[in-house]
Amino acid sequence: MLLVGFAWTATHFAQERSVAEAKAYPAIIEPLLEAYRQTHGSYPTSLDQLPTKPAIPRLLRRPYGYRSDGTSYSFSFLPPDFGLDTWDYLSTTKKWHTT
Repeated sequence: MLLVGFAWTATHFAQERSVAEAKAYPAIIEPLLEAYRQTHGSYPTSLDQLPTKPAIPRLLRRPYGYRSDGTSYSFSFLPPDFGLDTWDYLSTTKKWHTT
């Protein structure tokens, strides 16, 4: 039973770390997105358009991890514990919320 508890604790810790990395990413990449917007007049539609970028956290590597309509951008991810809520970050509010 102790081994099962340890495995659950290790998995939970890894999941919490993944969530923390995803939630920290907008603040890390924001200066690069702003520089791109100042140069090109809009935010990139894909992070691949940035000349350089820090590694994208695992939870944000999904097709809709980053979205932009040119005037604003957002990040989204599903929780690693298979929860039903999606975490969303909006550049207009600079806050994460669940939907």
